[in-house]
Amino acid sequence: IEGGFFHSHNLTFSNTYNQRFLLSPKIKYKKFEMIIGAYYDRLQSPQLSINQFGGGYGLLTFPLLKNLQGKLFGNYDRGLFNNEITIVSVGTNYKF
Repeated sequence: IEGGFFHSHNLTFSNTYNQRFLLSPKIKYKKFEMIIGAYYDRLQSPQLSINQFGGGYGLLTFPLLKNLQGKLFGNYDRGLFNNEITIVSVGTNYKF
């Protein structure tokens, strides 16, 4: 389990910053690996202050052939300015 903290300061708008607290456990079972993450956001600007569950993501890696792996990725981001986005992606990668 890994935890993270990110602080970003907006260089365009003065006194505006975002802080993100992240929790990301990784689970391995044989040749399968799953990473799951969730984050909490704090936005501070002169006009508003937002504290909310920001979203989450998951990445599943699984074997396909000898050096070929499959990837399944999902992401939900609540957004800080009343926008929400959900993404699901499927892909592969090859280990040389």
